[in-house]
Amino acid sequence: MRALVVDDDPAIRNFLRRILVKDFGYAVVEAQNGVEALECLDRHSFDVAFVDLHMPIVDGVELLQEIRRSKKHDTLAIVVMTAVRDERVVKDIIELGVLDFLAKTGEVDQLRTRLSRLLLSGTARRRAQAVQTDDGARVRRILDGQSSVLVVDRDSDFRHFCMNVFQAKCRVGVADSAAEVLKTRLKSLPDLVLIGTDVGTVSPEFFARKLREADPAGNTMIVASVSKDRVEEARAVGVFDAVVYRSFVPETYMAQFREIFAQPTALVHALNAVPSLRLELISSVEQVIGMMLQAEVALVESAAECAEGSGARVRIELTGLDMALQLTVRTTLARGAGLAQQMLMLEADAVTLDDVTAVLQELANMVGGRIQDKLVGSGVPARMGLPVCDAMGPEPMPRAEEGIGVTLSVAHEGGAVSELVVVLGAAAQLEAAQSAA
Repeated sequence: MRALVVDDDPAIRNFLRRILVKDFGYAVVEAQNGVEALECLDRHSFDVAFVDLHMPIVDGVELLQEIRRSKKHDTLAIVVMTAVRDERVVKDIIELGVLDFLAKTGEVDQLRTRLSRLLLSGTARRRAQAVQTDDGARVRRILDGQSSVLVVDRDSDFRHFCMNVFQAKCRVGVADSAAEVLKTRLKSLPDLVLIGTDVGTVSPEFFARKLREADPAGNTMIVASVSKDRVEEARAVGVFDAVVYRSFVPETYMAQFREIFAQPTALVHALNAVPSLRLELISSVEQVIGMMLQAEVALVESAAECAEGSGARVRIELTGLDMALQLTVRTTLARGAGLAQQMLMLEADAVTLDDVTAVLQELANMVGGRIQDKLVGSGVPARMGLPVCDAMGPEPMPRAEEGIGVTLSVAHEGGAVSELVVVLGAAAQLEAAQSAA
C-alpha cells in the first residue's frame, strides 16, 4: 500500500509518515507542494493521498481539481488536511470527491484512531462492492454447529476458556499469535475471528486490518475481546465488527455474543447489504458538519445523548433492495440558532426560525447527498428526496452537553425501524452509537 503526503510543513509530513509507516504498513512518498505532488502522481500510483489545502505555487484545491481531471487518478482516495471551516470551501472540497478530512493536530492517539477509521472505510467500500449473493445481501451466520471460530490470544487460560464456552455451539480453533494466523491460515479463514488483547508483536488493530485485506468479501466477522474499561476505546478504532469485554464467567461472556447477533432485523439487513453503511454515516457527518466545526468521532454504546428538538429529514431509497433510509439532523432550537448564526454569518438577534429551518435542511441535504454518492459508488443504487423540516416552536434552552444529533433510520419489509446515530456535542465532540427504536 502506498500513500502520498502533500504538505509544505516538513514537521507535518514527518509526523504523518511515522504513523502511516509504523502503524499501518504504508510506503510513503512526500511532496512539499502541488507541483511536486503532480510529478509524483506522474511517476507512481497511490492507494491514498493526504493533501494540505494551503500550499505555495499550486494549492490543495487546485491540486484536487487536477487529480480529478486525470483519467489515471480520478478515483484516487484523497484525504484533505485542513483547519478551514468556511461552508463554501467545505462544499467545494466535498464536490471534488474527497474521502474525508483530517484536522491538523499533535495528538498522536487521536490521529491513529481517525486514520484507522478512514483507511478502513475504503476497505469497507471494497467489501460492499465484492459482496455477491442471490438476494444482493451477505447474511451473517449466527454461531451454530456448522460455523467456526478462531480465538487468537497469547493467554493460554483465555484460549482454554473460549474453547470450553464455544465448543458446544460451533467448531473452535486457537492460535497464540497473529503471526501464526497471517503465515498459515489466511486462505481458510473461519466465520468469526476473536482477537484478544495480546496477539504478539503486532497490535490487535493491525491484525484486524490484515484480516480485512485477506477477506474482501467480508465473510469473516472480526470481534475484539478487551478489558471492560477499554471497550469504548476499541470501538473508537473502527476496525472491528464488534467489541466484547473480557470475562471468565461463561454466561456473562456468551450473553455479549447473543446480543451481537440479536440486532434489529432492519439494521442487520442494511449492514449485510451495505457493510460500509456505519462508516459511511460517520464519514459523511465528519466531512460536512465536522469539517465546519472541527469535530472528531468517538464510538459509544448508547444513543441517549442525542438531543431531542427540531430537525430536518431526507429520505434515501435503496432501489432494488426493498429498503429506505431516512436521515435526520436534529438539534435544540437554541443550538440551531447558533448554527444559523455561524453558517449564515448573522447577528444573534437577527436569526429567525426560517434561518434555522434553512440551515438544518441544508445540513440534511449535504450529509444525505454524501451518503447517496458513497452508496452509488459502492454499486448500491440510491435515490434521495427533498429535505423536509419538522415544525419548530419555542423550546427550553439546552443543557451544555446537548448538541446536534444525526440519525440514519432503516426500514425494511415492514420490520422494526432501526437506527444508526451520530451525536455532535456542544464541545465539538462527535459520538456515534447504534440503537433500536
